[in-house]
Amino acid sequence: AIGALAPALLASALVGSASATRLAEVSPVGKVLPLILNLKSQVETDGVREQASFDKYQCWCENTLGRKANDISAGKESITKLSEQILSLKGQLGSHGAQIEQLKKDISDNKAAQKEATEVRTKENEEYMAEHGESENCIGALESAITALTGAGARGGKGSFRQSLPEAQMLSVAADVRRVLQHGLVWRSTPAKDMEAVRRFVASPGKALSAAQVDRQNPFGDYAPQSTVIQGILKGMLDSYKASIAKAREEEQAKQKAFDELMQTKRAELGTLSTTLRKQESDEASKEKTLADSQTARDDAKAQLDADEGFFEDTKASCKDTATAYSERSRLRTEELSGINRAIEVLGSPEARAIFANSSSTLVQLAAVKDHRASSGVAPARAYSELRELAGK
Repeated sequence: AIGALAPALLASALVGSASATRLAEVSPVGKVLPLILNLKSQVETDGVREQASFDKYQCWCENTLGRKANDISAGKESITKLSEQILSLKGQLGSHGAQIEQLKKDISDNKAAQKEATEVRTKENEEYMAEHGESENCIGALESAITALTGAGARGGKGSFRQSLPEAQMLSVAADVRRVLQHGLVWRSTPAKDMEAVRRFVASPGKALSAAQVDRQNPFGDYAPQSTVIQGILKGMLDSYKASIAKAREEEQAKQKAFDELMQTKRAELGTLSTTLRKQESDEASKEKTLADSQTARDDAKAQLDADEGFFEDTKASCKDTATAYSERSRLRTEELSGINRAIEVLGSPEARAIFANSSSTLVQLAAVKDHRASSGVAPARAYSELRELAGK
């Protein structure tokens, strides 16, 4: 049987040898291994590139988060300072408001005091001028009466006073004295007895002077001239008026001096109050503007802080997600490279080469048998089967 199969086996061996030679030139290991090595290189290159990109992104995350953290810290500090400034400004404005209100009251009181003092001084001066004018009139009337009586006495000697003084002039003198009697000063400064004599003279000049001639002694003679008694009384009144005018003038001057000093003081106080008020109002306006600016700045700072905090949290989350995704890709790439290295190790080992060589021989033999069957029929196929059995033993 073996002898009968020898030609077939020889033919199959020849065919198989030729096929093995062709397949060895296109070994699967020879094709796959370079592809795997190229894949490994690409995976490693991608890993290096992604690592560089991730490192750059991580650097951006660190810088951005650090900058935003500083911005947030600075924003909070700014808000705290602005809040303290606003609180301080509100307190200062409250103080300014109270001071301004008090200054306005003081200015109003000062003006009212000046007005009142001026009104009092004006009234006092008007009263003084009226009193002074009346006193001057009384002095003029008394001087005129005394002059008339003195002249009449000098002309009449020891004769009749009525004969030496015309009746019209006597009536004029009486009228002047009557006006004097209407003034309160004479009643305060003249004795009642003398006032009674003057009243009799005013009522009846002729009779009063005749009565005075016998009622009053003359220190220079047995009888005084007819006008001596009345003249003496009128001179006393005149002296009282002159003394009163002098005293009133002194009092008026003292009052005017005191008023001038008071007004000078009040005007100086008013000037100081007005200057202080203007400064307080200016400071208040300036601080109100500063307060408004500070409140606006604080509102802006709060809005910016909210934006910074939102951006910080979003960026932090994004960086974390990116790092997690990169870590997962790195893990998968490591596993992939591990598998590739294992495949390279397996494919490059002698055992793997032997396995692939046997597999190649089997493939070659199968291919040769198929070709032989197609050309020689059933016999070669049977021979091939037997050969396989022998090879298996």
